[in-house]
Amino acid sequence: MKTLFVLASVLVGLFLAAPNEVEAQRKTTEHSFEQYAVPVYRGPIAKPNFRSKPGSIRLRTVIRNGLKEGVNFAGHYAIVGAGCGTGCSFAYLVDVKSGRIFDFPLGGEKNYSLETDYRPDSSLLKARWIGNTLDDDNWSDHPMCVRQEFVLTGIAFKSLHQTKTRMKTIEACFAKP
Repeated sequence: MKTLFVLASVLVGLFLAAPNEVEAQRKTTEHSFEQYAVPVYRGPIAKPNFRSKPGSIRLRTVIRNGLKEGVNFAGHYAIVGAGCGTGCSFAYLVDVKSGRIFDFPLGGEKNYSLETDYRPDSSLLKARWIGNTLDDDNWSDHPMCVRQEFVLTGIAFKSLHQTKTRMKTIEACFAKP
């Protein structure tokens, strides 16, 4: 009887001490947009230079319309996105001053249900998505929530931090911590 009581006490203690999924996400290192503040370009919007990124011409309407909105990231860039199916999206990074078009580091089927957070006056990009959807047969039973932060340095995205957490549901990945 004493052994059963001790075992029950240990199990209750473990249950109470274990953080829930959202709490585990909260304990990650987070950078602030203010840490990566940049001045915002207020000049004229350049026409997109489709020669700077082969293949981008196929999305000329999406890119032109996105560029018309002006700066939305890192002082003088526009992140212009498009869908590629259910839970699938991709984007280009377009320089509002020059019209040059660059690859965006995330998107497609490897970044399922991608969500991004960014600001016109910051070079910090925060992203989260469901990972391992192509390599993991049981991904829908226990999806991997990936959160990653990048900073744009010149025209390259540098990864600052990444966490991967197994979740009970896909929705848990996108809950506000």
